[in-house]
Parts: sequence; C-alpha cells; structure tokens
Amino acid sequence: VLHWQKLGQYRRNHPSIGAGKHFDLGKNIFARKHSAKKIKDVVVFAIDQPKGINVIDVSGYFDDGMQLNDAYSEIKVIVKKGKVIINSPYDIILLEQSK
Repeated sequence: VLHWQKLGQYRRNHPSIGAGKHFDLGKNIFARKHSAKKIKDVVVFAIDQPKGINVIDVSGYFDDGMQLNDAYSEIKVIVKKGKVIINSPYDIILLEQSK
C-alpha cells in the first residue's frame, strides 16, 4: 500500500506527470516538463534501477547546486556537474526540487 501512496502523492504534487511533455533519458530514466500560465513543473524519475548507488544525469532539467528530493526514499541530493548521486535502497527514484 505504501508504494502506491508514494506514487499517488508524487503524481498529485506534479502536474507535469499528467500534462507535461515526456522525455526518455535512457536506461529507464525519464523526465517530464510542464509550463502553463503560472505553473512550471519538472520531474525526473527512474524505474527498475539497481538498488544502491545510482548516478542520474539531470542536466537540462535541474541546475547545479539545486537540492532535490527523492520522493520515494526521502533522500536529499545536490546537483553537481548536471548529475546527482543517490544511494537508495529502492529500485524507483522520484526526483523533485526540494521545497
């Protein structure tokens, strides 16, 4: 049940998932962007990833120095040289800008 709650909350919090443009970044990593009127939303997510350390290229979606949150594991990471390094115990990564 917790798995579906996390996915549902991520979708609810990000209009880009339902209405945004989809980008395939390779290796089961995807981005979604949505801009309309006053709403600007960007997410990067990965599925079927190896548990443990993953390096994800988020350049073009998040700027260097930005703090991101993995909404699935609740791990926070910083974008460095267009990438994040995350050590997650899960095979799903749901990146969003930290609030």
